[in-house]
Amino acid sequence: MNNYWYSINRGPLHVIALSSEHNYTEGSEQRLWLETDLAAVDRTPGTGTPFVLVMLHRALYDTTLTGLLPEEYALREELEGVFEAGGVSLVLQAHIHNYQRTCGNLLDGNCTGAGLGAGGSRSRQGGRDRVAGWHSVGIGEKDAKELARETLRDRKRAAVESGHAGVGSDAAGHRLESALDRSPGARFGGAGSASGGGASGRPYVVIGSGGKSSGARFWVTDPSWLAYRTEEYGYLDVVVHNETAASARYVSDADGSILDEFEFGP
Repeated sequence: MNNYWYSINRGPLHVIALSSEHNYTEGSEQRLWLETDLAAVDRTPGTGTPFVLVMLHRALYDTTLTGLLPEEYALREELEGVFEAGGVSLVLQAHIHNYQRTCGNLLDGNCTGAGLGAGGSRSRQGGRDRVAGWHSVGIGEKDAKELARETLRDRKRAAVESGHAGVGSDAAGHRLESALDRSPGARFGGAGSASGGGASGRPYVVIGSGGKSSGARFWVTDPSWLAYRTEEYGYLDVVVHNETAASARYVSDADGSILDEFEFGP
């Protein structure tokens, strides 16, 4: 494959690979391709691909220092609505070298209460912070957004001083600023998705545990949408059981034990 973004079918699963390092904003080549690809997904029972899995490098949701950067909010603002309208079932993310999972119905920073949420999951080890010695700094969502706003302002100021006054002043930059000013859950008002029904959200999983640990011994935020997180090495095993049910489990590389498991729908 020569493309930075592409899709393949595997049984009842339609897999989409995106590039978070290329332009994904409204009207871009990648964005237009994504919208076209999602619109063409065949969800016919028995022959189609009712489950849609998206994977990309950078995360839309995580609870480390990276989550305080405006990039994550920009990804949410530009792509989350496309995922919702296109009926995406599960989003796999990386960049951060650990494992983190949200509730099963996350949408615009809010667990919607529709579909399979935290109740449709099991964490075998008990608790959300698995590794001994790790703790959360506990920065709240409001403060996290303010830090992201401050970073964005600093970047704009530096751009102006270096003679690049247009940086951050385009339409995408204005949408990002609006997103940072908006309360969680305020963006979507129950609009339907391709998978049927109203706004339902989906689980977002950081599966970057193949990378070397950063050495940091703390989590930064402790949001209500977090279901489980761990620094332990492992891999994610995703299984589509039938046209309406799928599950995934995070398996420890050390001893093969199941550290986390959850279910999700199409």
